[in-house]
Amino acid sequence: MLFILIAFLGFHTFGCGSSNTLDIDDSEITEAQADSVQADSTQLTQEQIEAQQRREELKAEYKKELTEQYQGRANGLTTYYISAQRFFYMGRYQSALYHINKAADIKETADILALRGSIYLGLGNQEKFTEQWRLALEMDENVPIPNIPYLVRQLKQEGLISENYNAGN
Repeated sequence: MLFILIAFLGFHTFGCGSSNTLDIDDSEITEAQADSVQADSTQLTQEQIEAQQRREELKAEYKKELTEQYQGRANGLTTYYISAQRFFYMGRYQSALYHINKAADIKETADILALRGSIYLGLGNQEKFTEQWRLALEMDENVPIPNIPYLVRQLKQEGLISENYNAGN
């Protein structure tokens, strides 16, 4: 602000004016102009602060929405998986397949692939059983294997697990 005032005074004194004296009116205009510049910079700073606050609010809202969305998806995945498991152990393989496919639509995991493979075995589809279990074991070699003797025998027969595999281990 002082620089603007000095620059203006210097221009007025050495430039266009015929007089080397400064009138009171000129001084008031200069102060008004300087105050205007200062007010503009304060306003700009206030606008910048408000914009930053708005950005922070929007980021927080976006984070909240993402958390809710992914939490909802995770809850859906778990719900479908548990339902599929329940139907599988009840021998309701078509219902189990429907629910495990819904879970896989959300996210395909080794556990989902393994359960889907087991469901296919229950439906009598040996090819899809083998395919799903192979994918599951490639994704996670430590995927839990249910202690179902027929299932374990089929996994051994397909060469997906070792002949020495013992469900108790």
